[in-house]
Parts: sequence; structure tokens; C-alpha cells
Amino acid sequence: MNLILTPGKVTLSEFSQIYWKNPDVTLNQKSKSAVEKAARIVEQAAGGDAPVYGINTGFGKLAGIRIPTEQTALLQ
Repeated sequence: MNLILTPGKVTLSEFSQIYWKNPDVTLNQKSKSAVEKAARIVEQAAGGDAPVYGINTGFGKLAGIRIPTEQTALLQ
């Protein structure tokens, strides 16, 4: 059984199926495309020169600390 989900529109019945039947779960194609686009944006930001909070900088009190490009994958 394969369950195709649309983020933000998952029903109680779908949650129940996931819990009780453990189906293979995938995102709908539109959502997959959006995730891939967001991943490209994050990848570009991680390799760029501009500081982007939480992508190539620390978090909270460490936001002013720049993470070297070769270590940004560890942060993500």
C-alpha cells in the first residue's frame, strides 16, 4: 500500500492508516518539487558569501558565528 500525502491537508484517516498499517508514504508531486526547490536555495545559501541565519551561521546566541562552507552540511 502506498499513501500519497499533501502537506497541510493530511486527514485523520491518513494519520490512522500510517499508524496502524505502516504504508509506504510519499509526498504529492507538487510538494516534491517545492522541497527540491527549497533544497537548492538552501544549498546556494550555504555556499554563498552572505550570512544566512541557521544555514551558514550558528543559532541563537551563536548567530554571529560564521560556519565554514565545508562544514555547513554538518549543520544542516
